[in-house]
Amino acid sequence: MPTKLSADGLALIKRHEGFRAEPLMLADGRVVVGHGHVQAVAPPAPITEAEAEALLKQDIAAVETAIGARVLAPLTQAQFDALVSFAFSIGIDAFVKSDVLRRLNAGEPIAAAFAMDAWRKSRVNGEPQVLDALVRRRSDERAMFLSLEAPVAAASAYVRPELDHAANLLGASKVAALPQPVSAPQTADEETRKLAEILARDPSTAHALKAPPAPEPDDEEEPLMLTRVVPAAVNTPHDITGLALFGIAGAGLFAAGLVGLNQGKNGLFLLLTAPGAVMMVGAGWQLLRDRLGQFWPKDALRG
Repeated sequence: MPTKLSADGLALIKRHEGFRAEPLMLADGRVVVGHGHVQAVAPPAPITEAEAEALLKQDIAAVETAIGARVLAPLTQAQFDALVSFAFSIGIDAFVKSDVLRRLNAGEPIAAAFAMDAWRKSRVNGEPQVLDALVRRRSDERAMFLSLEAPVAAASAYVRPELDHAANLLGASKVAALPQPVSAPQTADEETRKLAEILARDPSTAHALKAPPAPEPDDEEEPLMLTRVVPAAVNTPHDITGLALFGIAGAGLFAAGLVGLNQGKNGLFLLLTAPGAVMMVGAGWQLLRDRLGQFWPKDALRG
């Protein structure tokens, strides 16, 4: 019964966990660095791959102990390696409650291997989704778990496969891509230092990022010309009042002339009605012209 992860098992975990020299901030405020190592605070400097492997082995020790204590069935080294990768991925508590462990202890290793496929989901924006990265990891872990030094031979003509509807339904879920990680926040000093390092390695970029000099004013530049002038409103409340009084006065003269005509005073009629009529018509025309000037140019009204 193996008790330690082999080099092949370690390579499998490292390949699927990836390597991060810089920390990645988690939702709970902790950071993940190296090969999936979680810690409370970010390291003071980027870690090396050797440091990441050492941290991974420390994390795996607890998983190796849990598998040795919980698995009752005999295991090959490949099966042990696959279980360590699987339990490290889903967590020890989830592994203890999983059908993988139950099937394995019940003497059903094939069923235990395919029970790994049930752990293909993770939350993306708060919603559980099947992730392509988890589908591939479960596939590699299952393949390692089922690997044998001497594979069982089965001629296809003798053992013709048929559709397994249960397996087909399991693989019918929509697969989502791995969400883009959000880098841990950096201080202003760190950002300034990294920018300075980048610009020092690439002088052409540093030159291109320099702000261009402000253009000097050109004395010979033509003045700005307005292509359209909006005329101000002609009729103010004072203008309208004056025109109205002018028109009323003309109406009064015109009425007085009509009274004189009625009394037989023809001279008075001609003296008053003519200027009264001119005053009324002038005031009315001016009011009408000012109103129309809001919609048509004055040149058009002159015509």
